[in-house]
Amino acid sequence: MKNIISADYIRGFADGEGCFSGYALSMSNTELLLLEQIKQALTQWDIKSQIGPHGQKPQYTPIFRLQITGYPNLKSYQENIGFGHPKKRQLLAEYIAKMEKPGALHNREEANQAMILRQLGYSYRDIAKHLGILKGTIAQRFRRGIWPLEKI
Repeated sequence: MKNIISADYIRGFADGEGCFSGYALSMSNTELLLLEQIKQALTQWDIKSQIGPHGQKPQYTPIFRLQITGYPNLKSYQENIGFGHPKKRQLLAEYIAKMEKPGALHNREEANQAMILRQLGYSYRDIAKHLGILKGTIAQRFRRGIWPLEKI
């Protein structure tokens, strides 16, 4: 089945039905099929998303939420789709800039260094010391697999 949902459509939909909360981009609607089509369209830009219920009461029509989280997914959204709404565009840009700062562990150079050190058998503590980043942050990123990089 050919996907007919375009980047322009997603941008407009997110401007009207979406929000950026500081770490996640969410779009809510009562039409589950529409959100599933948007989710499918996002895959052409390698954007992973999840769909789930969105705080609804039994007496009302169910509301569903499509959510995009994680630096690689949000960066791809920013580059390929973006927001037309100025405030939403600004919030997403600020998040991306924050994640690209040294020490964010979404900084590709630091992430690559951390991955190489880990493969060489360095402990989280040693990697943290070498990169000047909190040990807990490094351990958490490794455990969750949050890495915007290719296999080395």
